[in-house]
Amino acid sequence: MSTIKRLSSSTRWLVANAVTKAMGSWPLNRVACPQQVNGYDCGVFLVGFVQAIAGGGLAAVQRFNQSKCLQLRSDMLHRAVIPVD
Repeated sequence: MSTIKRLSSSTRWLVANAVTKAMGSWPLNRVACPQQVNGYDCGVFLVGFVQAIAGGGLAAVQRFNQSKCLQLRSDMLHRAVIPVD
């Protein structure tokens, strides 16, 4: 059996069994999410979005938007260039 077929079979099993059963008890909510509006902030937007989710949950996600990417990019560059002790 090829690696691709094994991976595909494993993925199907995981989705059908482990993930589906675990998520059965998770509440799912559909909410409006911020959208990237340009073609060059992908990575910065993703980092900001994940930070919003991790740091403040739904309220922080709804406050996050494209306009925060410029400051976030600057902060990321600062952290990369100037090491934190």
